[in-house]
Amino acid sequence: MLACENSFVDGLFIGSEYPTRTLAMIYAYLDESGSHDKSKIFALAGYYGELEEWETFGRHWKCALEQAGLKGVPFHAADFEGGYDIFKDWSVARKIDLMEKLINVIDRRDLHGVAGAIVMREYKEAVTGESEFLEEKWAPYIVCQQLCYQKILKKTATDVAFVHDRQEEYDYPAQQWFFEYKDAHPEHADRMKSVTFSSKKDYLPLQAADLLAYETAKGLHNRLYDSERPHRKSMLALARKKRLDGGFFDKNGSKFLVDLAEYGQLP
Repeated sequence: MLACENSFVDGLFIGSEYPTRTLAMIYAYLDESGSHDKSKIFALAGYYGELEEWETFGRHWKCALEQAGLKGVPFHAADFEGGYDIFKDWSVARKIDLMEKLINVIDRRDLHGVAGAIVMREYKEAVTGESEFLEEKWAPYIVCQQLCYQKILKKTATDVAFVHDRQEEYDYPAQQWFFEYKDAHPEHADRMKSVTFSSKKDYLPLQAADLLAYETAKGLHNRLYDSERPHRKSMLALARKKRLDGGFFDKNGSKFLVDLAEYGQLP
């Protein structure tokens, strides 16, 4: 288990607010944020829930986008906040209206969020020259993937199908790790039914995962590097029902990862 991560605090991520769930089948959708070289925070996050919840979510999410003039256009949080691409000429009021509607769609469903993040400067300082595995470009993704999987599997007691946003540089390592983790953790192996990779356009739940991943990265960035800023209203709104669970790796957590890698405990 990755017991070395810090918990998100101040009400943003609270991991003890809901009991272990016993459902017929869980579908978990995950996406990343902050993968570019200059990013100070890397995050992987998403939501999980029953198929019935996701079907209803999909109808409402699609409707919210269409009402905002985004028929057939996948929501991408970075473009949305930065005013890029289709969001270039959007007013602040229009953006706030869409964000409130999308968060309301998530709130109305029985979905639970999970996130893992890494403070990249401290991580790189800790792992450089200490672990070939953790120095790989895709290693932060795998570390956060393991953290998210562990939290999902701990909170549920049934089968889980994992769906990741398709990213060429991460897909193969993430798939390989999935099977390595199953081999290393027989207590979870039977419940880890599948891992697949698709696009946000094809899987609407991945757009919600994109939103949570972006807010996780931005929120942690502000907390560590711009602490005078108030908490992001969008992140607080996503957390208001206390259905989020997550953690991040700073300097000490990254050093502990090095120790785990040295003793062959990753995965």
